[in-house]
Amino acid sequence: MWKFLRTYYKARDVQETQRNRSELGIAQISAVELASLFVQAPDNVIIFDLREPNEVEEHSYGISGALLTTNVNLQALVPWIPPETAVVLYATADIPARYAFIHLLSTKLRFYALEGGLRSWREAGLPVEHLVLGDGRWVDNR
Repeated sequence: MWKFLRTYYKARDVQETQRNRSELGIAQISAVELASLFVQAPDNVIIFDLREPNEVEEHSYGISGALLTTNVNLQALVPWIPPETAVVLYATADIPARYAFIHLLSTKLRFYALEGGLRSWREAGLPVEHLVLGDGRWVDNR
């Protein structure tokens, strides 16, 4: 039953994101553009991995340097991010619709959604790193 509910909500988030793509208000960035941006100014890019723990266990790799998050109060983090920083959000495919509000948190920051999510990063042949839950980079506010 839990697997069914996770699948249902994941599918619903993808459908909502695709349906409301024009309403998201977050610029899209391709995997190649993100890689280029990260090479040019690695200190000015923060990447948030918005996947749920079960998704990380299923696909135990991620973009090197990305901050794994779940149930994080992003509003509390925004004031601590320098204004010149590009904030990139990604999940397995597209970012979940529940994160669509993120661009409203600050007019100073540049928010991007990784177009196609982690799947597009991997398909572009860009490097990934193996992830283990509880490795110290996982942020959880439960």
